[in-house]
Amino acid sequence: MEWVRILASRLLGIFRKRNLETDLDAELRAHMDALTEENIRRGMNEQEARHAARREFGGLEQTKESYREQRGLPFFETLAQDLRYALRMLVKNPGFTAVTVLTLALGIGANTGLFSLVNSVLLGNLPVRNPEELVVIKYTDSRSQDTEEDFSYPMYQAMRDKNTVFANVLTRSGVDFNASYGGQSERAVGEMVSGNYFETLGVQPLLGRLIGPEDDRTPGAHPVAVLSYGYWQRRFGSDPTIVGRAIILNNNPIRVIGITPPRFYGTEMARNPDIRVPMMMATVFRRLLGTMLYEVRSADPLAFAGACFLLGVVAGVAAYLPAQRATQVDPVVALRYE
Repeated sequence: MEWVRILASRLLGIFRKRNLETDLDAELRAHMDALTEENIRRGMNEQEARHAARREFGGLEQTKESYREQRGLPFFETLAQDLRYALRMLVKNPGFTAVTVLTLALGIGANTGLFSLVNSVLLGNLPVRNPEELVVIKYTDSRSQDTEEDFSYPMYQAMRDKNTVFANVLTRSGVDFNASYGGQSERAVGEMVSGNYFETLGVQPLLGRLIGPEDDRTPGAHPVAVLSYGYWQRRFGSDPTIVGRAIILNNNPIRVIGITPPRFYGTEMARNPDIRVPMMMATVFRRLLGTMLYEVRSADPLAFAGACFLLGVVAGVAAYLPAQRATQVDPVVALRYE
């Protein structure tokens, strides 16, 4: 293996550089002295003989450089020299060094964060069972030709019950909560999910149990909720006894039945709900007056009456404007375009 021997010799030459340089100088001097002596024997004086020997032998530096290229690994030696020079310059200019290091740190950090996000959203898989088998059902509106993902609940039920293509069909819908516990209230990102949501995704609870089909049969009959791992840590300090207790969501007592595992965030990376409730609770959290009279209680008669008056005004204006426009239309002109 000739190439192995050559590589080993060159690697050894890197660590024996000083000794090899000394040997090279001694060998070149010996050659020059031999040529000089031969020229003296030809009748030249010492000075002429030495000049003639140098012309005959060639450039000493070129000879040394050629020998160094054959002796070691020039690329790595040049790289080491450049690094040493760069380090000396950085030490001599601490201000420039600090700015350079900070710029590199920010650039590397930003690129790492961006790649992590892209990897999670586009390249990585959802933290559920068999993520490659999940699909999103869409349809095209016949009038606007827009692609839609929103279905009415009866449409979902029909697809779920008459489905012959998919193993299961689940649904979800976003909702915002005013969550209260221990005398403290805060906004929480919520989600209403079908009873087969967690079962279809193959998610197992960290604590307690998750929402199942039995929780999603009768409208408003099962006021239960499942907390995300992050919300459980942040809001309740990872207290395991919260499972089984009641929290207040939009003035409705809801019992916590379980905690989702740490890596589970749902079916959308951009939306990580804090609280999930059964879809059948939509009759409680999506009532029109309950939404428009948010946080207004019947125990506060003035606020309740004011809100009702405001709704009446809005309804009156909504009915009056189309009627007024209708009275301004010329019947003859209208018939002309029939």
